[in-house]
Amino acid sequence: MSFEHFLDDHTLSFIQEGNQMFICDGCEKPISGPCYGCEECIFYLHYECAKLPESIEHFFHPCPLSLSLYSYTCNACYMKGSGFSYRCNICHFNMHVECVSKPTISSENDEGLIQHFTHWHPLSLIDLNIFYDKPCCAICEKPCSPNSTYGCSSCNFFLHNSCMATIPRRIYHSFHPCPLILLTYPEYECRGCERERSGLTYGCGKCRFKLDVKCGLLPTVEAKGADMIQSFTHSHPLALLGNKDAENTGLGARHRCRACGEDCLDHGFSCSITCDFFIHTSCIELPGEIHHPLHLLHPLYLMYLPLQLHGTDCSSCNQPLDGFLLAYRCDGCNFNLHKHCAEFRPSFKFGISLHVLTLWDKRPSPFDCNVCGKKASKNFLRCVLCRFTIHLFCLPSASKTITHKCHIDCLSLTQSPLDFKLNRLEDAYNLDDEFYCDVCEEKREKKDPVYYCAECKFIAEVGCVISEFPCKTCKSGHARRSGSKQSSYEVQKLELEVA
Repeated sequence: MSFEHFLDDHTLSFIQEGNQMFICDGCEKPISGPCYGCEECIFYLHYECAKLPESIEHFFHPCPLSLSLYSYTCNACYMKGSGFSYRCNICHFNMHVECVSKPTISSENDEGLIQHFTHWHPLSLIDLNIFYDKPCCAICEKPCSPNSTYGCSSCNFFLHNSCMATIPRRIYHSFHPCPLILLTYPEYECRGCERERSGLTYGCGKCRFKLDVKCGLLPTVEAKGADMIQSFTHSHPLALLGNKDAENTGLGARHRCRACGEDCLDHGFSCSITCDFFIHTSCIELPGEIHHPLHLLHPLYLMYLPLQLHGTDCSSCNQPLDGFLLAYRCDGCNFNLHKHCAEFRPSFKFGISLHVLTLWDKRPSPFDCNVCGKKASKNFLRCVLCRFTIHLFCLPSASKTITHKCHIDCLSLTQSPLDFKLNRLEDAYNLDDEFYCDVCEEKREKKDPVYYCAECKFIAEVGCVISEFPCKTCKSGHARRSGSKQSSYEVQKLELEVA
């Protein structure tokens, strides 16, 4: 009687009485009694080992387990083994055949026992009075409570009833693109807190990525009031500035925000490990993916620029990008935006719909006006797609008079500086003078145009009071550059109509 076994290429012959020198390749124990074997490749199996099923389903692991033959460490009992094991090749998960064969809850005599995927033994209600020190929950790591703790005393494994009922078996985490499955591993390094751990972990076997349960279940940015959170902006958990975890970093009180570049004082988050990473509470809520009208082909992702691209110009304002800061980027097109440039949205139309102008206020500019040829310093309009720049005064369709909720009277577009603010004509060129906007109460460039009420001497910066201009038709064409990785546009023809 022969036998075809899936782990050997040859047909195994039935041997009525095994030789004591035969060693079973499955359990690695001597063979006595009936067995199957191949003398050519010296492969022998106990009769019982040869009949083990090729694959099984087990409550301790969500994937099917296949019978395999090699050295391993059992993910259930943490003991090393060789020979047969039941293995998940996707998750790199192994169990001894003996561990798989342990009894599970299947009869009415098992009252009071619970079979849970966090542990390979049945769990029972634990009397904490027998412990000198209260054991801790394997999930939340807090002391267990009387009358609500289930566990396995032989394995020193305990769980709160509430934690056992609410822990998810599979999660999606911002630190990793693949789904993470709850597993047990004897030894691993958490990719969140970088600590050596053992026991429960959320893991991706394909990528060998693991997070301990505490890091895996940290609140996200959306959770208000949490002292420790997770965010896609950094690969480690982030601690609220001022709590013990943040204070233990040993760093000074002033830190630069990785999003906006301003100082983080006491309203932000820092890396809970040792990274020099700080971010404002407001900046941490930035979207990780945006769809921006300046780059319609693909979404832009908030990320750090690769080292070789540090100093690359922003595709919008042409100013260098700071490699220390997060920026919005499309890798395929090499299109990059400063965080603050991504906040600018086209809101002024000039010409056909493709020719859309964005107001740039309080941003230094290296551009010249395409109409008058003079420097466009601040408060200018620019079409990023075709790189067309124009002063507000040079725009024929600019609203010369507007009404706004900030002032009861009409406001007129006026060239600054205003006469009443100057003692003499030479003062117009005095760079030391300070001029302010009556809306935002911040300093303004005195040569920039303003909206002005002569009766009240009320002065408002353009960016503080307008949202859009009416369209003005012009004949302009845009052609996509063939072979351009930046997917930018250039003007083939532009004719301005003067009002």
